[in-house]
Amino acid sequence: MPEKETSGSQRPAAAKSARRRKLDIWNKIAVAILTCFLVGCISVFFILVNVINDPDGMRFSQEGLSTLSNSRMFDADGNLIYEFGNEIREDVTYDQIPQSVVDAFLSIEDSRFYDHHGFDLPRFLAAALSNLRSGTLGQGGSTLTMQMIDNAFTKIQEDKIKAEEGSVSKLESIKLKIQEIYLALIAEQSISKEDIFDYYVNRIWFGSSYNTRGIQKAAEYYFNKDVSQLNLGEAAFLAGAVNSPASYNPINNKYAAAEDATDYLQSATNRRNVTLKLMLDHGYITEEEYELAKNSRLEFALLETDMSTNDPNMPFIQQAIEEVQTLAGQDPFVIPMDIYTSLNQGAQKQCDDILRGRVDSVQYPNDAFDVGFSIIDNATGEILCVGPGRRYIQGQTDRDNSLDRKQPGSSMKPLLAYAPTFDLLGWSTVHTVNDKADDYFTTGQNLQNSDRRYQGLMSLQDALGVSKNTTAAAAMNDLIAATGLEYWQDYCRKLGYDQDVWEQFVAQYAIGG
Repeated sequence: MPEKETSGSQRPAAAKSARRRKLDIWNKIAVAILTCFLVGCISVFFILVNVINDPDGMRFSQEGLSTLSNSRMFDADGNLIYEFGNEIREDVTYDQIPQSVVDAFLSIEDSRFYDHHGFDLPRFLAAALSNLRSGTLGQGGSTLTMQMIDNAFTKIQEDKIKAEEGSVSKLESIKLKIQEIYLALIAEQSISKEDIFDYYVNRIWFGSSYNTRGIQKAAEYYFNKDVSQLNLGEAAFLAGAVNSPASYNPINNKYAAAEDATDYLQSATNRRNVTLKLMLDHGYITEEEYELAKNSRLEFALLETDMSTNDPNMPFIQQAIEEVQTLAGQDPFVIPMDIYTSLNQGAQKQCDDILRGRVDSVQYPNDAFDVGFSIIDNATGEILCVGPGRRYIQGQTDRDNSLDRKQPGSSMKPLLAYAPTFDLLGWSTVHTVNDKADDYFTTGQNLQNSDRRYQGLMSLQDALGVSKNTTAAAAMNDLIAATGLEYWQDYCRKLGYDQDVWEQFVAQYAIGG
């Protein structure tokens, strides 16, 4: 009996001990999980802090939101003649933007804009799940605030990385996205929702052929209107088009290649109608307004504005930009610059009139006849204007005859053969030269004139007037004999010839050889 009592009292103790051991195991598991969670949270926290405080990372500033990344060019008198860069836009204020434009963008881009604080976690998670299911990155989940930061800061940072490393890695993309979210949160604390929307629509890319950025430029390009005049259907089209500007540009139907079967007008119309449906669903418009706008013909609203230019200054401007890129080693389309030039706008306009046949005293024998020239200030050596040719059209036929390297021909005779004789040989325009057959360049045969005739003794001015080859060759030989060949190599160098040209100077240069 005593043994049974002892055995019975030990079973509950053993059961308690087993339960305690199980409880200890679960406690350890819970502690381990909690520890891992805390370590993970702390690690993520430090990673985020390091990413956010990266000295080479992005920093929020209102100046960065509003500063135009444009270069400016000025003429010889300091007048602004051209503004260019990656962001050619015309800013408008929130008060100038119709409510229909605001509603359209909020409906399709960020319906919870006035509810979140820069980062919409539910939308972001929904977009991430959608991307996981589809295996693509079709859903962005970015708020308008994040898109504003992307346009003003992230893209600039991406360009820097590409310039240094050639491409942006996935790790760098994640890092930039974290910084973008952080700056969006900062922006929401720094500026109003209205200002955020204002900055966003002034920077958004509409992607036309003419570098259209901002709602005002888009309204002008597609509808030839001020943004304040946009109606509901036009607002819905512009809001929808920013998702893929190239795909939803109805004007592309005019310029699409023959093999391109895409109906851009239909795609744009469908996208506009999607935006209108979202506006209806969110209560921004009535059923009647929806039906009326949906059934309107987008093509009837289009009044495409030709934003190309016939500015007579463009040939000079293009040359100046290329010279800046060469001399500065920087691209003024990327790095904002103020560029001061020697352009004389009056002279450039005269050049353009001559090329376009608007000067009665200049008559071209036929349409095939072309020209190319520049006008230089002899006192300073500055180029005042350029004549690129009769068929030069900026952006279409960019061949510039004033820059083309060609044989100078007889234009070298006064520069090399005649003018230097005044200083070096003491000749004058009435000095007598002998137009006769001779092997002036020791080629084994006599030098010919263009008319195959020789006129004997004649004045220097007459020889120049009829462009004699023989007299120019004789004068050049006399000059070389008086100064030596190296003098003329240096002479051509100072005229601006490339080294491989002036180093090979021979007497034939005097007649354009």
